[in-house]
Amino acid sequence: MARTEARQILSNVSLNCDLPATVYIPLRGIMKPRIAITSGDPAGIGPEIVLRAAGSGILDELCDPIVIGDMAVMERAAALTEISMKFITETACPPAPGTLKVLSGDAPAPGDFEPGIPQAICGEAAYRYLLH
Repeated sequence: MARTEARQILSNVSLNCDLPATVYIPLRGIMKPRIAITSGDPAGIGPEIVLRAAGSGILDELCDPIVIGDMAVMERAAALTEISMKFITETACPPAPGTLKVLSGDAPAPGDFEPGIPQAICGEAAYRYLLH
C-alpha cells in the first residue's frame, strides 16, 4: 500500500460516533509518541499486517512503534511477505529506516504450530502479548 493510500485510509477512519474522523498530521521535528503494537496470533495474519504497515513507512511517520510479539514469528512474516526489515530488541533509541523494534513475548517456537490454523497455544500467546 502506498503512503498516500495509507494517509487516505487514516483520514477517512470512521469512529462510529459524532466526532470528526482521524486526521493525519506529520510529526517531523517533534517527539513522536511511543506506541506498542501486538502482533496478534502467531499463526494468524497479524504479524504480516504489522510488517506491511511498518514496511510502508507510515508507522515511522506517526509514532515510535514497538511490536510486542515473537522475533522468530516476525522474521517468518518478513520471509513470507518478502519485506526487507531488520528486527532489533533495543527500544531506547530511534531505529534506522527499515528497522523494527520487537519486544519478544512468550510465544511458541515457529516449529511448534502450523500457520493458518487456529490453535490454543497461539491464542494463549496473543493473550500474553496483551499483558506484556
